[in-house]
Amino acid sequence: MNNAISFLSPNDFQFLTSLVQSKSAIVVEAGKGYLIESRLLPLLNELGLESLSDLVAQPRKPSARDATQRVVEAMTTNETSFGLLRAICPARFSIK
Repeated sequence: MNNAISFLSPNDFQFLTSLVQSKSAIVVEAGKGYLIESRLLPLLNELGLESLSDLVAQPRKPSARDATQRVVEAMTTNETSFGLLRAICPARFSIK
């Protein structure tokens, strides 16, 4: 991995954490830059961009609804925990 790719400026970090919080109510605390990097690097590679700064520039554009959505989705974990579902509603999700 190129160091330029993994560098996230304080301004970009603030923008991303504010964006994610406003769109998903997820709070990314200071010191969690590694979390942002690990979640966004696959999207960065998919889009063929050179750096996280290039990726952060996408949702900053006025017509960037798709880019905003993709960045927020990359930052959220969209997993379903079968164990959690069984705990909430055991009769419906019991294994027979």
